[in-house]
Amino acid sequence: MKKLALLTVVILLSGCVATPKYTTFKELTPPKSRGETTNDYLKKNLFPANSQWTEEFRIKGKTIGIDTFTGNENGSPLATQTITRRLLDIKKTLDKKNSGNSFNIVDRSTLRKRKDELEMNDGGFVKKDRNTQLVLIGKAISADYLLDGSVTEYTNAQQMIVLKTHYQKGERARYIKDYNKLMADIDTEITRLENLDLPTQMLMGGVAVVQQKIEDLRRRKASTVSIEQYDEEFKKKRFNESLGIASIGVTARLIDVQTGEFVWLYQDEHRGLSLMRGMQSVADKLIEKMLEKDFKQEDLKLTKNR
Repeated sequence: MKKLALLTVVILLSGCVATPKYTTFKELTPPKSRGETTNDYLKKNLFPANSQWTEEFRIKGKTIGIDTFTGNENGSPLATQTITRRLLDIKKTLDKKNSGNSFNIVDRSTLRKRKDELEMNDGGFVKKDRNTQLVLIGKAISADYLLDGSVTEYTNAQQMIVLKTHYQKGERARYIKDYNKLMADIDTEITRLENLDLPTQMLMGGVAVVQQKIEDLRRRKASTVSIEQYDEEFKKKRFNESLGIASIGVTARLIDVQTGEFVWLYQDEHRGLSLMRGMQSVADKLIEKMLEKDFKQEDLKLTKNR
């Protein structure tokens, strides 16, 4: 009789009260990630380094000769050609802004001709020390300064690098927010189901059904990937890649032809994927440093491909 009365109550309640529903939860969207690119790696790990020493000197309105760079049979000719060409490029730009009064460059053919003449006419020229030779060459071409240098490194060697995986911007914070909300919502639903009275549980399918739902929610909570687990996963993701790393080292110096003293010494190193572009980068920075006292920095920018 008691069971019949309880069933009657449940039936009557179901006729006038809406059946309670379980709360549903959407799946979390994993944080978006991206693999580290080769350029990412190079920017962080193969940074260029340069240094310089300088006395007081001015290039504006002066004449410069560029002697052949030495040190490497492949890199030295490229350094000489690249620095000469880039210096001519920046001279054109500066001449337009300074009414043709930036500086003068002795062309390479004239310098070689005067150098050959000195070697032929002065039997002791080749026996003189390098500084004396530079002074004689500079005076022969009527230059105020003579630029020379050496390529200390010019290699393109295979190197194994390790690329990592990381989150896209804002994705980690977004996932933490979504994860914390889901965990709180699941806890709230579990608490609600645990406190349901018997008639309501019967309306929702019975005590066993409600208990199964609570267990399902607990398993859902335990199986949802936390941000700490994603962090650990990303730490393990590594992609090895073999690259040809171009390594370039250049030293340069500027000699005052009248005094025979060096007024500027410069050293630069570059690491990248291309010897040609690397040499252009070194040449651009060298020229900017050499001319920075006489001209505006924005006028000395030769290229965006640094």
